[in-house]
Amino acid sequence: MVRLDKSWLPIVTHHQRYGERDVPPTVRERLGELTAAGLLLASSLKFDGSLLLQIQGTGPARL
Repeated sequence: MVRLDKSWLPIVTHHQRYGERDVPPTVRERLGELTAAGLLLASSLKFDGSLLLQIQGTGPARL
């Protein structure tokens, strides 16, 4: 189980702070899943560094 309290809020509110439109619910759900997966993966790795996840697609969502 993973809790996204402090990690999730900046991701969700980022677009609103810069005057961009709201993140659609389906995109918000995928971002939540990717954030949880990244946190779980990062917590299981034993190295001193950063973990970056990148997604690419050709769909209508712009992030």
